[in-house]
Amino acid sequence: METQEQAKYLRRHGVHILQGYLYAQPMPLRDFPKWLAGSQPPPARHNGHITPIMPLR
Repeated sequence: METQEQAKYLRRHGVHILQGYLYAQPMPLRDFPKWLAGSQPPPARHNGHITPIMPLR
């Protein structure tokens, strides 16, 4: 998704794992580890409460 409004809509309808331009633009795979290491996303929230982060496998 691209906007906060889209994210809010999806969360209201039960979608809690999101991706899209709102978080990051497409990038070459070789750039992803550097982006991920420097990325500090806001804490995930569900109904106003911080939720645990899902581990990457």
